[in-house]
Amino acid sequence: MFASKALSMMLKILAFCASTLIIFAPSASGVVPTPSVIGPIPSDVPGSPDHNYPFFSTDMVLSDFGYVEQEFFFDGTANRYDAPAPSGGIGNNAASATTANIVASGYPYRSRLLVRRPVDPARFNGVVVVEWLNVSNGYDTDVHWLYQKEFFLRAGYAWVGVSAQNAGLSNQPNGLKNWSPLRYGTLNVNANGTLTGDVLSYDIYSQAAQAIKSVPAVMGGLPVQMLIAIGQSQSAGRLGIYLNAVHVRDPIYDGAVLASGGQIIRTDLTIPVIKLLTETEYVLPAVNEIPVLQPDTDKIRIWPVAGASHSEQYSLLSRAAFLKRDLGLQAFDTCATPARSRVPNRFVYNAAVDAVVKLNRAGIEPAHAPPMQVLTVSPPTIARDQFGNGLGGIRLAEMEVPVAHDGGETCFLAARTCRSIRQRSMPCIPITGATSPRSPTRPMLPWQRASCFPRMRRRRSTKRPDRSSDTGCSAFISVKTRSSSRSIRRRVCSATRPRSWRSWATRRLLRRSRRSAGILARDTPMGPETRLSSPSARRSRA
Repeated sequence: MFASKALSMMLKILAFCASTLIIFAPSASGVVPTPSVIGPIPSDVPGSPDHNYPFFSTDMVLSDFGYVEQEFFFDGTANRYDAPAPSGGIGNNAASATTANIVASGYPYRSRLLVRRPVDPARFNGVVVVEWLNVSNGYDTDVHWLYQKEFFLRAGYAWVGVSAQNAGLSNQPNGLKNWSPLRYGTLNVNANGTLTGDVLSYDIYSQAAQAIKSVPAVMGGLPVQMLIAIGQSQSAGRLGIYLNAVHVRDPIYDGAVLASGGQIIRTDLTIPVIKLLTETEYVLPAVNEIPVLQPDTDKIRIWPVAGASHSEQYSLLSRAAFLKRDLGLQAFDTCATPARSRVPNRFVYNAAVDAVVKLNRAGIEPAHAPPMQVLTVSPPTIARDQFGNGLGGIRLAEMEVPVAHDGGETCFLAARTCRSIRQRSMPCIPITGATSPRSPTRPMLPWQRASCFPRMRRRRSTKRPDRSSDTGCSAFISVKTRSSSRSIRRRVCSATRPRSWRSWATRRLLRRSRRSAGILARDTPMGPETRLSSPSARRSRA
């Protein structure tokens, strides 16, 4: 029964493809050839056991926002260039690739476009963000959509994801062709296995742009005014080479945003490029971008984000639903310490896309970001304040008014230190001989030490801790208020504890402390002798 159902579905898809191939045949416009486009490909409900739906189909109800998700296949013949391969995992070459030459032509390929766009032309702002899908996990990940979807939906952008690399299609066990052979079995971006190194990816990415511009069905007839190339990490490394070596030959994109990766950008490019860097790229040798830093020009900006990590907490949580749905995986990190920064660098991503659009449309130059305060290039280090937070760069609220240490220096690319502000002198290593009260088989970590919450750590209780042994909290921060200074020290200690480890009892203490202080913990400026006041006192001063 299952075999007959699968055969029936395959025949439907083949019949549909045969008809659409005639409708969307390539046209002879522009230097970059226009590929044949097949689709939109019929799909079952996401989560169907036969996997006949777009991989990582969004878990948002796009119709509530006037949007639609569709998937297309596109095929043609691609060039092979002599462009260099990216260095390292993020392509942080300390030099710019020169203009590439065509080594050979005529390699057949078939790839896919995942389209999320407005239905009503009145909702469309004319800009399509074209993401080079990330394959670091062995499957296609729409990183920028996950980060920026609220911004795209609110501002009327269209988003298109491009499968340009073979790892996202063929890797075991979750490459698209293995995940759904019936739907994706015909995709081919390496000349049927005869080419390695994703050498066709650059031309495939150019032809994807041409399909968006020249084949009306892809965008549902929406008038496309601007294409922005975008990619994160490994994809940014590929995009850096693409812009310097291939795009410069036949420009087709109107701007680019590279996040957490990429080589030095050529200063003779005719399109604006904004490069976004997190603190991770300033402190970890494997992704060190310090040698790749370059001065701003009229077309190039470098925007470093203080305290941000290569992949922040929101990035993991935003994919939890379809990680479980499509791959049966939990959104989980294997780090020994709490992983990933809570600094929301997605807001800087939004600002970068907006800045590219404003520069192209109104000539408004993007802002110049303050540089990170670099101490050494190799090994990479930056200057830090007394709490261990990095200095310099774009500083979001979490860094301007910190309640805990955020950074990019531990747990490799999923970075977050184990220290809160009260524990700033502690190393991020387990304490020898101690075990966690919640799991006797796990070593106790620094923020779990009993000296800060001597009774709360031993049992779940609302009884006030014995402050005589509370050297772990009051020794670091002294906060004076009109209420008891002891209660405020307890409040600061509980407020700066890593939020994911708060017990119910600790949250109750935090609520009591907020009432006594008359101010939220996140609004508290850090530093000795900080005075807080009640709401009535603040109103009288105003």
